Amino acid sequence: MSHNEVHYTEPVLSGNTLYNSILNDPAKYLVGRGETYVRYPPFDRIVARDMTEPRWRLTLNNYHLLRRLEFPVAWELKTPHKVIIASGDRIIAGIPGEVIVVKPPPKAGGKPAIVFTAKVDGAPVNALVSDGKLVVSTSVGKIYCFGAGKPTDQPDKPVARNAVHGKEHYPSYPEGYALVLGWGAGTIPGQLLKAGKHQIVVIEPDRSHAERMRRSLAERGLYGRQIQIVTADPADLLLSKYWANLVVSEDLASFSTSLPRLCALALDSVRPFTGLLRIPAEGKAVGVMQRVAAARTEFVARVRGASLEFRRTSPPKGYDDWTHETAGPGNTFANRDELVKGPLGLLWLSGAIDRFYTPEFHFQHFRTAYPLVSNGRMFLIGGKYMNAVDVYTGNFLWQIEMPMTQRVKWRYQDSRVYSRPYERNYVTTPDTLYIIYEEEIHLVSTADGSKLGVFTIPEELAHEDGSAMWTEVRLMRNHLCCVIGDTLACLDRKSGRVLWQRKSTRASIAYALADGALFGVDYVAPRDVYRGETKPHKESVLYRLDLESGKEAWSKSLKHATVPDQSPKQKRPWLLPIAPAVIYNAKHEKVIVVVNRKTYYVFHAADGRKAWEHMGDYSRGAGSLHLAPMPLVADDIIFGATGDYANAAGVLDVKTGKVIDVGGWLPFKRGCSRVIGNSSLLTYRNAATEVFDYETKTRINFNSVRAGCTANFLPADGILNAPSFGQGCVCNYPTFASLAMIHLPELESFKPDIIRESEKARSVLTPEPAPAPLNKPGPEAKPVDVSVFELIDGALKPAPEGCVFSAAGAGAGFAVRKALRPLQKGTFTFSFRKAGARNIKGRHGNSFLVLGPGNSPEGLIQVQLYFGGRRSITIAGAHVDEVTEKFDFPRRGLLEASVAFDLAARQISVTIGGKTVTAKITGDIPAITHYGYGGSNSDTIFSEIAVTGT
Repeated sequence: MSHNEVHYTEPVLSGNTLYNSILNDPAKYLVGRGETYVRYPPFDRIVARDMTEPRWRLTLNNYHLLRRLEFPVAWELKTPHKVIIASGDRIIAGIPGEVIVVKPPPKAGGKPAIVFTAKVDGAPVNALVSDGKLVVSTSVGKIYCFGAGKPTDQPDKPVARNAVHGKEHYPSYPEGYALVLGWGAGTIPGQLLKAGKHQIVVIEPDRSHAERMRRSLAERGLYGRQIQIVTADPADLLLSKYWANLVVSEDLASFSTSLPRLCALALDSVRPFTGLLRIPAEGKAVGVMQRVAAARTEFVARVRGASLEFRRTSPPKGYDDWTHETAGPGNTFANRDELVKGPLGLLWLSGAIDRFYTPEFHFQHFRTAYPLVSNGRMFLIGGKYMNAVDVYTGNFLWQIEMPMTQRVKWRYQDSRVYSRPYERNYVTTPDTLYIIYEEEIHLVSTADGSKLGVFTIPEELAHEDGSAMWTEVRLMRNHLCCVIGDTLACLDRKSGRVLWQRKSTRASIAYALADGALFGVDYVAPRDVYRGETKPHKESVLYRLDLESGKEAWSKSLKHATVPDQSPKQKRPWLLPIAPAVIYNAKHEKVIVVVNRKTYYVFHAADGRKAWEHMGDYSRGAGSLHLAPMPLVADDIIFGATGDYANAAGVLDVKTGKVIDVGGWLPFKRGCSRVIGNSSLLTYRNAATEVFDYETKTRINFNSVRAGCTANFLPADGILNAPSFGQGCVCNYPTFASLAMIHLPELESFKPDIIRESEKARSVLTPEPAPAPLNKPGPEAKPVDVSVFELIDGALKPAPEGCVFSAAGAGAGFAVRKALRPLQKGTFTFSFRKAGARNIKGRHGNSFLVLGPGNSPEGLIQVQLYFGGRRSITIAGAHVDEVTEKFDFPRRGLLEASVAFDLAARQISVTIGGKTVTAKITGDIPAITHYGYGGSNSDTIFSEIAVTGT
C-alpha cells in the first residue's frame, strides 16, 4: 500500500515566478506505506512558472468535475538538482555532492543555462546570497562560501573523519569540549589545537586581545570549527553545566569575577564521570578552588606535576540512570532522578546526534525502543543500528550494525502502539550494553561499541526443538535475570554462568528486581485453542527470592481474573497474552501486581502481607486490553493508563491505594506513546510533546516538537534527554531535532513581563481543588441506589463514588427516577466526571442531567455537557428554547454542577466551573416530577443528585 506523502516539492517564489523541482513519473511521488524518506531524491527537471497568468483547468474524473488552478510554464531545465533558493535572476539548486547556479532565459520559452558548478561535501541543505557571494550549508555540517577573489588557505592538518552508513562525515571530537578560561600566553589553546582531540571554547575578557587572537587563528585557517573565542566574563555568560570534558586555565585570578564564584562556575561546567579541571598548583586560586570542590562529593583532587587536577568521577548527588526500557529492573517507567525538575532550560540543541543517528528513511509510525541512559551515555536503536551519544553535549560517540534477525525486523516494521515488548531489546550497566536477540545476547562496550562477548542459551536451559529464546531480561548489579520458556534463571552478567534457576509452578513467569531480591509471579496464560491444551488458571503464585542464591523468602497464592484468550507461544509480540505486571516501589518497599492492566494487588516486600487492593474501571472491554500500557509507578503515586488507552485505574497513592483526585492534571492524550517520568515530572504526548510538573501542577507544552511514537523526553543522569524520534513523521511539527534540558532556577528571571502575564492568564491549567462531591470519595463514599431509576436505552451501575451511567448505543440514553414531591422551583446539585471513552462511532462523548413533568424522553429537559468535539454546554428539549455556549471542560477530574429552575419565572440555568448558561422555558409544565442521568458515547461517573426546592 502506498500513499502520496510528498506529491509536491517546496516551491521557491521570486518576483512573479515560481520555481520547483519535478519528477516525471507520478509513481515516484508515492511512498511505501510506513516509509517516509527524510532526504530528497534526484529529480528530473526544474520548472519555472509564470504567476501573473493563472488559468483554471476543468477535468471530469469519475463523474466528478474537478477544478484546478494552474500557472503556465515559463521554462524548464532537465536536471536532477533540487531548487534551494532564488536570488535576483539566479536560481541555486543542488544534489548530494554538488551545487549549481542557473541563469533563466531572457524570454519565456527560451533555454536556461547552468553558469556555475561546484563540488561540496554532503547534500546542499540551504543557501543565501549576500555581498556578491554564495553561501551554502550541507547535510554533513559544512559551510561553503563562493565568490570572486583568492580562496582562503585551509589548514594543512586535515580534520579527523570516520564513516557512518558507509559515508564520510565529520565526527564529534573524540575528547569532546574543552573550556579554556583566559587566553593568557596562548600556551594552553596552542597545545589543545595541536593535539586535535577537543573542540575548544576560550573565554577571554580582554576584547582587543580576543580580536587579535581571532584574526591570527583565521589567517591560519584554524578559527571556527575547532576553536572559538568568546569575549566576556564567565559570570556574565550563565555557562551551562556538565558540558566540558576539560576545563583549564593559566590564571583564574585574571578575571573580574570573584574567585569563589568563578571556581563554582568552572566546576559546574565539568562533565560528570569523565570530566577534568586543571589549574596551576600554585597561585591565588588554589585554596579557593580546593574549598569549593571539597563541598562537592563527586570531585577527586590530586597534584600532578605543576598542576592541580579535579576529576569528576561521579555524577551530582540525586541523579539516576535509565538502564531498562521500563526505567529500571523494577518496571516502574519512572526513575528516581531528583535533579530533573522544573523550571527547565536548554542544555544543548541538535548537532552530531541528528547527523549520524537519523536513518536514511524511517517507518512512518516507527515505535522505537526507549533509550537507555547510563554514566552519561545514551543508547538508541535506529532501524538496524545501535547508536551511542553523549547525553551532556549531544556528541555522537559510536555506531554498530545489528544482525537482521526476525526480532529486529519486527521491531523495525511494526507500528502498533502496543506491539513492542519492553524486556527483550536491550539493557545496560555503566560498562556493558546487552543487546538481546532471539538466541543470543551480545555484550558491547559502552565506551566504544566494541564487542565484549556473546551469551548463547545455556545448555541446561536449552529446548530440544531449538525454540528457547531470551525474554524478560533484567539486570541488577552483577546478576542478569531472564525467562527462557517456563524457567526463571539468574546468570553472572560477566561470564554468562547460570547461578540458579527456578521452574514455574504454573507455566509462565513475570517478575521485577529489587536490591538483593526478586519478586515473581507464576501464572498460566490461556493456551492456543487449536491445540486444546490447559484451560485458563485463576490462581497464580507470588513469591520473593534471594537474588544471590535463588532461595525463596516467602510465597503466597494470588487469585485473579484470567487474561484474554491469546496464545503465549505467539512470536508476533502484539498477539502475546497480557501478562501480569510485577512492579517494585523502592521508596515504600511495596510489590505491585497489576492484572489485566486494571486490578492492583499491593504487598509489603519484606513479608508478603497484603497492603491494599484496587479494582480499576476499564470500559473498553477485554478485547482492547492490549491497548492499555503498564502503569507508571513513581515514589508516591501510581499513574494508571489514560487518554487513548482508556482510564484503567486513575492515580493511586502507593502507600494506601486511595484514589487521588487529579482533575485537570493531564489532557486527554493525543497520539501514540505512554506516560513516563520521575517523581517531579511526567512526560507524554499531547499531539506535540508535553511535560507535567508535579510541584506546580502545570503543563508545559513543547508545541513545535514532534515526539514520535515513543515518548522521547526521558529524565536521567541529571538532565531531561530528548532524542528526536520524529524521523519519517508526516505531521506538521517543525522541530525535528534532538535536544536536552536542565533544571534552571534562574529561568523565571529571564521571562519578559508579557510572558508572565500570559502564564498568569492561563493559570486555569493549574486546577483549583475540585469541589467535594455530594457523595464524598474515600471511606465515606457510598454507591447510589440504582434500583429506583427507570432505564431508557442505558445502563446504570453502582460505583464507589456514586454510579456509572452508560448509554446502550450511539444515541442518547437515560436513567430517570421520580421526585419525592412535585417541584415548582428547585435546584439539582451533583458531581460528575468522564469515566472513559466508548468505542462507538458517531458523536463525541457527553453527559446529561435531565428533568421534566414525566419519564418520557420526549418531555425531558436535557442539560447536556459535551466533553468531545463540541466542548459546550447545551440546554435542550421540547419545553425550552435551545441554548448552546462553548465551555472548555477538563478532560479528567471531578466537576460540580448546579441546575436551577423556576417554572413561574419560566427559566432554567446550569452553573459549572464559574460559568452559568440560562434558557427560557417555553412549554406548559405544571411541575417537575422526574429527574435523572443521561448521556451518549461515553461512561460518566455521577454522584447522588441532591435536590432542594418547593
